Amino acid sequence: MDLGATVCLARVPRCGVCPLAADCPSRDRRYEPLRKQSRFEGSFRQRRAATLRLVAASARRVADLDSDAVAALERDGLVTVEAGLVSLPA
Repeated sequence: MDLGATVCLARVPRCGVCPLAADCPSRDRRYEPLRKQSRFEGSFRQRRAATLRLVAASARRVADLDSDAVAALERDGLVTVEAGLVSLPA
């Protein structure tokens, strides 16, 4: 009998019917698989990082930057926008 395939399942363990439950160190524990990190290449995170690098080098005009990335960075308090210029907070 293969307990791993029929009884001891990661998401829904059936400890009540397992013949080894009394000595099992994992009894009544559930293990959710880790979510895979999404790709950085081509992501919004990459656009934010590129925008932040530009602004960190020197203040830039809003019109010269990715507007969605600037809005997200401003919301997070990582940049300030004043008089059409994006810069790091003082």
